[in-house]
Amino acid sequence: MDGFPDLIMVTQDAESNLKVELWQNVICEPSLCTEEETAAGMRTFTPLTVGVQDLAAAKHPINAFFFDFDDTVFTHIIFILLY
Repeated sequence: MDGFPDLIMVTQDAESNLKVELWQNVICEPSLCTEEETAAGMRTFTPLTVGVQDLAAAKHPINAFFFDFDDTVFTHIIFILLY
């Protein structure tokens, strides 16, 4: 954990399929941001694709959130399914 806030969200594709996505807060680099943003040390979000297979496999998610339930610095992810 780097102390920068990340994002978890339910997204919908063009076919109305819902899925849970986890996005990491990262420092800007040229492939993600403009030259000015990179030079200024700004940050942006990028989707995580490794280690999130269980999130992607969730059927019919409608909400998702994460928190440190027992103050152990390990993030617990909760998502609510429609049915």
